[in-house]
Amino acid sequence: ASAPDAVSGSGSGSAAAPSAAPSASGGTPDTAASEVQSLVEQLRAASEAADETAVAAALDGLSGAPMSIGLLSSTGAGKAVSAIKKAHPALEAQARGLVSKWKGLVASSGGA
Repeated sequence: ASAPDAVSGSGSGSAAAPSAAPSASGGTPDTAASEVQSLVEQLRAASEAADETAVAAALDGLSGAPMSIGLLSSTGAGKAVSAIKKAHPALEAQARGLVSKWKGLVASSGGA
């Protein structure tokens, strides 16, 4: 992923505490991929445990994480967030907003 593909959020979110610490990614693709993959895993685990507070925190972390089309594809982040819309109706608006943000990324880069 190159810099033009990346979208940086507010800087909030790290793999350890998605809503409490600034992003630890230095902008390198490996660090960003590791951060996003960790957040996706946290999201899935929290969803399976029906822990809506942790699901919301993981969504916040993903919203602030640097994202690219390659990361969306390789980490399954889009699919994981889309699944939240059905599994956790109380978080549907938050998940829908994140998916919309990522669709904008895809559209602006000419992706499918």
